[in-house]
Amino acid sequence: MIFAVQVHTRREFFVKKKVLELMEIFQFDKIKKVHATESFVMEANKKGGNKVVKSILPGYIFIELYEACVEMPGEVYQFLKKVPSVVQVLQNSIKEHEFFQFLTIVSEQEEAKEEMVEMTYHTKQEGVVMVEKEVLHKINTSKRVEQKQYWLTKLKEIGKTIVDEIEELKQKGNKWFKNVRAYLNGSRLKLMIPMSFLSKMYKYINNQRPENNKLPASSLMDASFVVSQLLDLVGRRNLQGETL
Repeated sequence: MIFAVQVHTRREFFVKKKVLELMEIFQFDKIKKVHATESFVMEANKKGGNKVVKSILPGYIFIELYEACVEMPGEVYQFLKKVPSVVQVLQNSIKEHEFFQFLTIVSEQEEAKEEMVEMTYHTKQEGVVMVEKEVLHKINTSKRVEQKQYWLTKLKEIGKTIVDEIEELKQKGNKWFKNVRAYLNGSRLKLMIPMSFLSKMYKYINNQRPENNKLPASSLMDASFVVSQLLDLVGRRNLQGETL
């Protein structure tokens, strides 16, 4: 039978590893297998992008026992309670066929999702991305009257963040930004961006650059570069004929 164990979120794989380690140390042979529902997501950092393992059922691991029982045996319960980062051990069992059927459905749904890139950007001031320096640069470098007028308006809205801008675009039905997720945590901007969006943005930018000055694909994993390009694309949203 299978039992659910609640653990601290983002500690699922740590707990799984600890359970397996303690089983070996204490020669504990009541547990058949530990399930942590692994999945993969692209995560951007200063050195580029890499795939990281994440749980598709955050906050839980599942313990499969050799023994067929409705309630968790006391010996197993006490063993699991001693594992670091375990919050609660649920004592009612889950039928194996129901668990694996549920896991198959969840895994298929996860695989059907578009691959997302996660990145963190440290803003220049608390809670603000669209800072005065960047907006002034846009004003000074704008070649079209419409662009310059747009950024002059933006100069009056320094407190508005890129999160606000993206949400506004999504509400207006902008198809390019509909799957982009952004939120602020203090001075950090967290972004979840579909890989297809980054690919289109990369192609769009390179189409405007000369052959001898194309951007390397690795630039898509640079959070500061992506944020600056998002700001630029947001700035174009009211201009005619500007699409990715």
